[in-house]
Amino acid sequence: MQESGLAPYGLYPEAVIPDGYVLGSALERPALVAGGAPRGGVGLVTMTARSPSAVTATPPVVLVTNDALGANVAVTRAHTPSGVTSLERLVDGIYAEIAQNQPRYRYETRSLRVSSGGTNTIRNPRGEGATAPTTVPTNWSVSLSSGLTTTVISTQFRDGVPTVTLRVAGTSTGTFWRLVFDTTTAIVAAAGQTWTASLFCRVASAPNPPNTYAVRFSGRSTGGGVEHEASSTAFTPTATLGRYSGSTTLANASTARIQQALSIGITNGVAYDFTIEIGAPDLKQSPLLSSATMPPTAAPQASTRGIDVPIWTPSAFPPRGCIVLLGTLDALAGVSALGLLQLDGGTDSNRLVARVAAGGGQPEMLVITGGVTTATLTLSDTLAAATPFRALVAWSPGGVRFGTSTGGVVSAGVALPPGLLRGLLGHANAAGTLPMGGELVADFFDTWPSEAEAAALLAA
Repeated sequence: MQESGLAPYGLYPEAVIPDGYVLGSALERPALVAGGAPRGGVGLVTMTARSPSAVTATPPVVLVTNDALGANVAVTRAHTPSGVTSLERLVDGIYAEIAQNQPRYRYETRSLRVSSGGTNTIRNPRGEGATAPTTVPTNWSVSLSSGLTTTVISTQFRDGVPTVTLRVAGTSTGTFWRLVFDTTTAIVAAAGQTWTASLFCRVASAPNPPNTYAVRFSGRSTGGGVEHEASSTAFTPTATLGRYSGSTTLANASTARIQQALSIGITNGVAYDFTIEIGAPDLKQSPLLSSATMPPTAAPQASTRGIDVPIWTPSAFPPRGCIVLLGTLDALAGVSALGLLQLDGGTDSNRLVARVAAGGGQPEMLVITGGVTTATLTLSDTLAAATPFRALVAWSPGGVRFGTSTGGVVSAGVALPPGLLRGLLGHANAAGTLPMGGELVADFFDTWPSEAEAAALLAA
């Protein structure tokens, strides 16, 4: 038999499948014998009608929700040494030490923290080695007493924070009392670096209170003997333990060391009597405040918290689907991109990567196969620091979609990179060195959404 009078296979007006339709039941066309009537049917395509709202009606698979991870998500975070902990606020005013490879959640929103690591250069933030009545913690010192007597009252845990209680009393012969948290030569620094310091403090008693409190930075020479520059950030402690911080950028070309101190302003010739509780001083080379980092107990040393890397590893990677992220950035991208999501096979050779491009807040997604970028999807959008956003990454064997809540949805008809196995949440490379610097929750939908459905998910 020979077919005659038939157009070739292809897309025709009556066979165009609208957005929201997937494969399912048979669609047939007649097969003709020359000069005769239709003799049979040849299957062209199968399809099933689906409601345009099906994606939003389908319950998501939770990857990250408030205070919890999905069954196939785990966080890796390598500390140095491994016994280092991160001091995190669990409930209002209560802190706990979180070990490596354990998720960290932001107290206010309960969403997962994904941020770069950092080294607390203060070797003894636990205040170990203090002995009543006169021995302050190891490496700590009263560098400026102004005639006042400092007495060690006790050491304890207050609201989960290791603290030291000191009484300062007498008649002043100067204008400042200062407690520094490490020696003059311990912490290497250089001009142009930005440092952020924090400490916990409360006023336990103050029948004769001082004038001011401040987190103080002191830039010193290589030998530590000359103070080249200093700056302070004032704060006002209360009877409740609170965390206070400040940042500085070193400017003096001769500065090679840095110290952190609690500086208290007083008036010469005035009688003082106040008791303060101090804990967990933290000094990191960073422009941003981060969780206080603590060395192992009884092992004072500089301590490093690793980068948070949440990894989604499904039992079988779905050939189509979408992930919706609700996130907040601590800051915009600098010289390196900030990660939102990477789907890969364990390396950067084959991957989908959604990120904030270097130098600002521009969201973009790249499709990379065999190390070659086959598509770049950009949005008319600029994310802002400390402002919640929603982002969506969708994939199928024949295309990808990317969108944000304020930038719309864009698509590309490009083949999916082969060998995808996992998702790195809040990251933009397989090494895990381009974290978003912020927080997120995430849901997975086991479907390929239409553009309208994607927009609905972003508006949710």
